Amino acid sequence: MKDDKKLQAPDRLLGREDKPEAGDIITDPDSFAGKLSNFWYYEKWKVIIAVAAVIVFVICCFQMCENADTDLTVMYAGSCYKSKAEVTEIEKILSGFMPGNADGEKKAALCQLHIYSDKQTEDRIKELGKDSVNIKANQDELKSYDNLILAGEYSIVIAEPWLYERVAKSGGFRKLSDVLGKVPENAADEYSVRLRDTALYRAKPELFADYTEDTVIALRTESVLAKKTSAAVYNRSCALFIELIKP
Repeated sequence: MKDDKKLQAPDRLLGREDKPEAGDIITDPDSFAGKLSNFWYYEKWKVIIAVAAVIVFVICCFQMCENADTDLTVMYAGSCYKSKAEVTEIEKILSGFMPGNADGEKKAALCQLHIYSDKQTEDRIKELGKDSVNIKANQDELKSYDNLILAGEYSIVIAEPWLYERVAKSGGFRKLSDVLGKVPENAADEYSVRLRDTALYRAKPELFADYTEDTVIALRTESVLAKKTSAAVYNRSCALFIELIKP
């Protein structure tokens, strides 16, 4: 009988009854903490790799549009695509609006993201055929837009309403009253101005005529991610934005 007990309960004989080892997990597996602990134990490398991939993607998106010779970059997102020559012309106009740029040394760049909305995609396919829109490329451009907005490196955003609202609904743009001290008469709402009602558009209307009539221009809130390294760029963007939206 004693031999059976020895075989059945070796831990008791060794003095280990009800005493967990130092490395044992004692959290209730059914509790939130227990589930979180188990998830992290089994999935932590997947999470780490996913986060690293997002960071790399954001950096690549930023480098895709960044130009080391420029003082700041303005982002355009929408269904209109401009040729390289047209982009260069827009950049010259933007640079001309930069305060204190009489000597022409300050340069502004334009990062354009060519993106169709679902409705625009549908209409375009009906009119021109299914090959008129590369669905995968369009989705990639939309992801680039989201990630560049998240990175916060580009403060002045010219965008079609559906893309503007994608950011505005989460409080991603500054109120015009905070930037100007009041809401200007040409404001589209409390955060944006319709591009066609700005000094930028009037500088050369034919160059911007292809942009949809409801395209707006707005100023991003200062990015927490970029604040430490880009405060000077953000301040320049604010000054340029004020000049661009003048009625």
